[in-house]
Amino acid sequence: MPKPPKKKLFWGYYTRDGVNIAYPEKAFLDLIYIRHLKNREMSEERLFSMWDDMYLEELNQERLLF
Repeated sequence: MPKPPKKKLFWGYYTRDGVNIAYPEKAFLDLIYIRHLKNREMSEERLFSMWDDMYLEELNQERLLF
């Protein structure tokens, strides 16, 4: 069973009908974090490869600055 997230990482979401839903910016940062934990490294090449399939210009930059 997975561990619950650390409290300091539990932000960037809103609640609808009792369900927490991540903002796209938080989901993006979580993806990077989880990939890093899984692989224990996140090379620049791997990171840019992941970004190629995303519409990063649609992310709210202010939310990324937490």
